[in-house]
Amino acid sequence: LRVTGGALRGGDSGNDSDAEGGGSGGASPSSPKRRRTERLDEAAKQRHVELDAYYSEKCGFGKPSALLLYDLCMTQGVATMHTLWLAVLGLTDQLVHQRCSRD
Repeated sequence: LRVTGGALRGGDSGNDSDAEGGGSGGASPSSPKRRRTERLDEAAKQRHVELDAYYSEKCGFGKPSALLLYDLCMTQGVATMHTLWLAVLGLTDQLVHQRCSRD
């Protein structure tokens, strides 16, 4: 096998139109399917970009709930090292899963 122009060729058998993905003999049977899949992939990518833009524009983050609960414990006077640890774990989970901003 040798690589020429990005396509694999299996010697000089004269059957190169299949290896090049087309050629003068017409398209292979899978090329319409491949084009349709590429179109669907492009449409899915475009939809993903639109959704990301929509949600990043229309959504915002408030104070993380783990921090709110720790503040509540502080104001009630029941904050301990255990509640601090739980707040750290909760905040870390929210940051890892992108449920709150780093700001």
